Amino acid sequence: MLGSSSEWIHNPVLGLLLVGAVSLVLLARRLWTLRAQAGQIGDSASLARRERIFRLDRAMLRDVTGTATLGLPAFCEQVSAADRPTLGTALSELERTGSPFQLQCGALTGGTLDIAGQVRGAFAFVSVVSLGMPQRAAGSGEDDATALLQAAPILSWTLDAAQSVRSTNARAGCEGIPVELRRRGAELSRDELDGCHRVEVAATDGGAPHHYDLHITPAGQGEALLHAVPVDRLVKAEAALNRFVETLTETFAHLPIGLAIFGKARELGLFNPALAELLRLDPAWLAGRPSLPAFLNHLRERQTLPDRRDFREWREQLVKLGRDGGPSEFSEVWVQSSGRTLRIVGRPHPQGAIAFLLEDITPAVTLEQQYREGMQLRDAALDLQPDAQAIFDVSGAMPFANAAFRALLDNAEEAKLAGAGAIREVARRCAEQFGEGRIWDDLRQFVTDPRAGDTADGSDGVLLRATQGATSVELRDLTGGATMLTLAPRVDVHVPTLSDLLRDGVSQFGNTHPDLGIEVDLPPPDRDIPVHRMDDLVRRTVRNLLLAASDTLEPETCVAIHLCCRPDAAVISLRCPDVTQGLSDIAETLPITLLRRYLADVGGELFLPEGGTLRIDATIPLAILDLPRVSPPRSDPACEGVAV
Repeated sequence: MLGSSSEWIHNPVLGLLLVGAVSLVLLARRLWTLRAQAGQIGDSASLARRERIFRLDRAMLRDVTGTATLGLPAFCEQVSAADRPTLGTALSELERTGSPFQLQCGALTGGTLDIAGQVRGAFAFVSVVSLGMPQRAAGSGEDDATALLQAAPILSWTLDAAQSVRSTNARAGCEGIPVELRRRGAELSRDELDGCHRVEVAATDGGAPHHYDLHITPAGQGEALLHAVPVDRLVKAEAALNRFVETLTETFAHLPIGLAIFGKARELGLFNPALAELLRLDPAWLAGRPSLPAFLNHLRERQTLPDRRDFREWREQLVKLGRDGGPSEFSEVWVQSSGRTLRIVGRPHPQGAIAFLLEDITPAVTLEQQYREGMQLRDAALDLQPDAQAIFDVSGAMPFANAAFRALLDNAEEAKLAGAGAIREVARRCAEQFGEGRIWDDLRQFVTDPRAGDTADGSDGVLLRATQGATSVELRDLTGGATMLTLAPRVDVHVPTLSDLLRDGVSQFGNTHPDLGIEVDLPPPDRDIPVHRMDDLVRRTVRNLLLAASDTLEPETCVAIHLCCRPDAAVISLRCPDVTQGLSDIAETLPITLLRRYLADVGGELFLPEGGTLRIDATIPLAILDLPRVSPPRSDPACEGVAV
C-alpha cells in the first residue's frame, strides 16, 4: 500500500500523482464505453446510451472527457423539480464535507437518472447513469449492453483478483450487495466455478430470509462476473409445492388402493406404499422414477401381469393413453399367480399425465364366487324336487323357478318372467293348465300385497285336473317379502264330490227327522263333479228342501233327492210323485224363502212347476263352486227336462 489517506493529503505531490493515477484507471476502464459528445446533461440520447462521469470542482461539473462543463444550478435543472432540492443539497455536501450520496431522480426528458457522488483522493466525482432503456443507434451495441446490464433487475458485480468488488450495476449499487451474498460469491470465485448456486441471506429486519441464485462466470486473470437473481417467489412456490406433495404423499400412504402417477414424459412421478405392496415391487426401484414402458416390462418379468401374446401392442396402447391415436380410458382385472385379483383403472389428465389406481378386489371376487356357488347349489337342490316350486318378490317378478315349474309353464322365456308383474303371466299359464278359478286371483294378491299373508283366503288349497288328479297349492312367506309357490301332486287326498256332499246333507237331516222317508238319486261317477269350495251351499240346499217337505207333508211320506250335473250348473231336485195337493203351501214356507235368497246371492235359482206332482229344482252355477277343470263335464241325461 502507498500509505494512509492522511499522508496523501499532507503530501501534495503524492496526492496529485495518486489522483492522476486514479483518474487514469477510471478513464481506462470506461473509455471503451464512452464516446465523445458535446452538449448538456439533459441530452436524452447521450444519457440513454452510457454512464457519464463529472468532476466536481468549485461548484462546477466538468465531464472527465472534457466535452462539457456545467454549473451546479444548470446541472440540477436537468432533473425534475421535486428532486432538485435534494440533489442540490447532496452536491453541496459532497463538495464541502466529502459526504457520498446516491440518488435516483426523474429526468426532464423522461426516464430515471441514477446520480451518485463520492470522493476519490482529493477530488469529488459525480456519476450519472440513465436507468431508461437505451436507444439503439448505429455503432452503439456496447453501449446498449452496458445500459441493459445497468437496468437489469438483478444484482451484478465484478470481482478482481483480490476478491474485491470492482464495479456493480445500478441495482447492486443502489440496494447494496448483502454481506452474506458477497462473502459467498468471494468464496466460490476462488475456485473459478462456473454455474448457479442457491444462497440464503438473512433479512435485516428479522423477517423471512431472502434467496438468490448466484451465477459465477470466470473472466480470466482471477477476475469473475457475478449475477445474483432474487428467487424469493420461486423458493416460496417450491416450498408450497413440496408441502403439497408431502401432504399428498402422507394422505396416499394410508390408502389401501395403489396409486401411480406418470408425468407427461411418461416417467413415474408419484406412488404410494400400497402400489409396492400390491405389485411386490422394491420401493427403492420405484423411487428411481422408471418410465412407463420400463415399469410394465418389469411387471412382466416378475410375472405380475397376466400373460398376453400381444404384450408389445398392449404396452404401446397404455403409453398412448389419453393422446391422439390412443384410448381415452383403461380398465382391466389382473389375476395374479398367488390368487390375488387386482382391478387396474387408468385415467389420463389434460396436462398429459396418467394416473393408475390398483385395487385389491380379491375379497369381493371371492364373496361373489361363493354367492354364485351357493345359488347354483340351491338351484340344483330345488331342481331335484318333484314338486313345482317358484319364488316371487314383492314386485311380482319370478327370480327363480325349478325345473318342474318351468316344465309346467312350457319352458317360457325367463326374460318375460324375470320382470316386475310376471306373476300375472304365471297365473295365466297356470289357469291354462288347471282351469280358471278364484285361487289365481288369490295368488296374485298374496304375492303383491304384503298384508295378504295375514288375510288372504286360500294360501293352501287343492287344484283338480281331470286326467292328473289332485294338486295341492301352497303359498309361503319368505324373508324380504318374497313368496314361495309350491304345486305338489296329492295322491293321499280324497276330493269330495257333489254326490258326497249331498249324501252328507241327507244323512244329517235323517238323523234329526226320522219320520220322513228319503231316497237319493245320484249321477254315475263319470258324471259326478268334485268340489273343494262352497260345500256349505250344497248342504244348505239339501237341508232347506227337506225341511220344507217335512213341514208340509204328512209323516211317513217318501220323498226323493235327485242330483244331476250340467256343463254349467248342478241341479238338486226334491221330488214326490205321490203328492199333488198343497204345493203352494211348500212354496210359502220359510226354508224355501231362505233358499231362494241363498241361491239369488250366487246367481242360482229355485224353480217350482205349477200343477202336477211335487217338484222343486235348485240350480247352483258351477262357477261359484270354484271348480277349476280342463274341460266341463258331460251333460247328465237325467237333467233333461230340468228347468234352466
